[in-house]
Parts: sequence; structure tokens; C-alpha cells
Amino acid sequence: MRPVTLKRALRRLIVLAVLAMLAALPAAAAGVTYHYSVTSATYSAQGDLAAGHFTQQCVGIAFWEGKLVTKAQPGTAAGVAVLKIHGHGTSGEVDADIDLKSQMENSFFRETTSCDQSETESGFVLLPCPKTIDSVVHVAALIRGGVGTRVSLSWEFDQHEEDGALLPDSSCVEPFDFPYKKGVCKSYATLFQLNRKHVVLPFHCSFTTTTPPPGSKATKLTAAAFNSGTLHLTRHP
Repeated sequence: MRPVTLKRALRRLIVLAVLAMLAALPAAAAGVTYHYSVTSATYSAQGDLAAGHFTQQCVGIAFWEGKLVTKAQPGTAAGVAVLKIHGHGTSGEVDADIDLKSQMENSFFRETTSCDQSETESGFVLLPCPKTIDSVVHVAALIRGGVGTRVSLSWEFDQHEEDGALLPDSSCVEPFDFPYKKGVCKSYATLFQLNRKHVVLPFHCSFTTTTPPPGSKATKLTAAAFNSGTLHLTRHP
């Protein structure tokens, strides 16, 4: 019999520890279902937009730009989640609603209203657009995983029944449409994290575009939107 070296003994201890961890995972029990309540959340988002309408004539040239800053109202999050662990992997979903308050900052609309014979601007209108918006964001996440210990979460955000909005609808004479790409905002977690009594699920999305949306007056546009936050879950016994 070969002597047990210190290196071999340490290796055995590591293997035994890994096996013990895997045995403690909920995935070891096929058909297990966990239920959670959303107890709190953080949410912040910002949209930045600069757009212009350019014509062959001097009159009618317009610019509008600004920033929309969105924050969660404390103590307003509510929702549920479920996680199912079965022989072929893991699935589940999260649904929550969060009350938000948004503020338009440094937002304005400017349009040329008259020009002289040399097509030089002689008059314009400039409208500042401060505005506060109350809204509710619906946060949903699909949980998917194989037979391993890692799962992916695909996040979606909807506001005012508008599919895929990180921020509420807003306007400054012209609509402020911020970009969003459905189904590409993802994060990851482990079954160890989801098996805890208190679970924190972070998210972060960021999107940009230079394409004016259909029906927009803009002939040039640059827009960006991003959000970040966390959902706090409590696992039911």
C-alpha cells in the first residue's frame, strides 16, 4: 500500500468537501420547488437623449435634449418568485412591482420660428421642460439552468403597459424614447445563493441607439438608457 502523502491527503479532503457541498444542494433532490416573497428592492435608472429635426429651410429646425432620472420609492416593492429543481435542470420566475419617481433634468426644446432673407435665424422658441413623473415598473426574470449549479436570469422591465421600458414615458414637446432590447439583459446566480433564507438578485442593463423611433420628428438622434438595482427575496420554509 502506498503511503498517504500530505498532498494526497489534502486532495482527498478537497474531494470529500466538494461531494458534501453537492449533496447539500437542493438540486440533489429532484422535483423540489421553492417559493419566495419579494420583501424590498432598489431601482435606479437614467435616460439621456439629444435629438434634432433638420430641414432644407431655416424655419422649423429644432433641437431637444435632456435627462430623465428615476429612483425607487422606498418600501413599495412587492412580488413573488418560484424556483423548480428537477432532474433535467432548473427553472423559475420572478415577478415584482416597484413604485418609482422620475425627474426630467436639464431638458428643453428649441425651434427656429423665423429667419431673415439670408436664411439666418431671427426668432426662436425655447421651452424648458422640468417634470416629475410617478410610475410603476414591473420587473420580471426568467430563471433557467442545466444540471449544474449555475443559473441565468433574463430580465425584463415594463412601465405603463409599455413593453420593455427601463424608464417611464416622457416628453419635452417631442417624445423622449429611450432604447431597450428585449431579452438580452442577463445576470447569473448559483443554487447556493438561491437556497439561502434571504436572497439578493442584482440586475444591470445598458442600451444605446442612434436610430430615431418610428413616427419620430427627429432626423438625428442619440439616446442611451441604463438601470441597476436589486430584488430582495425571502424564501418560504
